[in-house]
Amino acid sequence: MELSPPHWRRPVERALVARRVWNDALTRLPEGPVQHRLKADSSIMDDAIVALTEELRRALDASRLLQSMRTQEALDELKQARRELADSKNPGQLDPALATRIVNLEARHRALTQAANLVEDAADRFGEIATRLETLAAQATALSLVPDQASHHAMHQQLDDLSIAVETLRSSLNKLP
Repeated sequence: MELSPPHWRRPVERALVARRVWNDALTRLPEGPVQHRLKADSSIMDDAIVALTEELRRALDASRLLQSMRTQEALDELKQARRELADSKNPGQLDPALATRIVNLEARHRALTQAANLVEDAADRFGEIATRLETLAAQATALSLVPDQASHHAMHQQLDDLSIAVETLRSSLNKLP
């Protein structure tokens, strides 16, 4: 992702830092059940980071594709066709070619808008997932200082929530045309 804009890279960079903090916390935990569970939970963190990276690439590809499809130009063409319809000399007699053109331009505009909205929503979810990872890493650090079962159980629920957030992200990007 070397060529991606900073706002696309930041969530992955934050996630990788969170993973390093998580690993540091694990090394500070005394040997025992809490450390063993957190080590087992590490796979959830890893899966989230891999998914975040993969889905970010997909969203970035979709964003670049949208840019190449000239979404603003598509909107301008649709507006122009509607103006032509409004300016037509015989408003009661609709030119079939113009009507077909407007229908096609509207469909194109809807598809591009839907894709753009999905990419924008995904970008918001990337930041949310990175924040969840950072929170879990901070909690693991706190747990490494004062290991207790109750804190680990609360973290386990947050790890489950992280998995759900990742699946939601994947599902929303699967809707891209």
